[in-house]
Amino acid sequence: MAHFYAPVRFKADHVLEFRPTRHTHEWEVTFVFKGPINETNGVIINLLEVKQALDPLVRRIEGTFLNGHAELLAAPPPICVAAEIPTCENLARFFYWYMVAGDHDLVFPDRVVLEQVRVQLEELGRPANGERGYAIVDVSDFLPELLRRRHLQVAR
Repeated sequence: MAHFYAPVRFKADHVLEFRPTRHTHEWEVTFVFKGPINETNGVIINLLEVKQALDPLVRRIEGTFLNGHAELLAAPPPICVAAEIPTCENLARFFYWYMVAGDHDLVFPDRVVLEQVRVQLEELGRPANGERGYAIVDVSDFLPELLRRRHLQVAR
């Protein structure tokens, strides 16, 4: 088994209870897939297909205010809390949910799983002392029914 890392980046604003002033971050979301290397094409999962599944979502949130965002609100509870409290942790859960159960056509190859989602932020405009940090959500943290729901959708 091998790992494949697929990062996407976007810029968006948010506020938090402990930092109520609106501020902008560059967010990097990295999807970590685990599975066998396909002997025919040499990859675990096709990066172009992963990007194709993510690009519409990333375009809808690029340059926006994440608090109360319709994309985040559309997720089921407790994932939709990312619209109320858009932290790295909650956004990692949201992106994990989106890849496993969201509205896209990506089908994971046999024996390939989304093992982790890492959300990293860097504050823009304050490089010397700005915020930097990240959170990781992995498969053991996630709700099994969302995984089952995705497998049912793929089977249809």
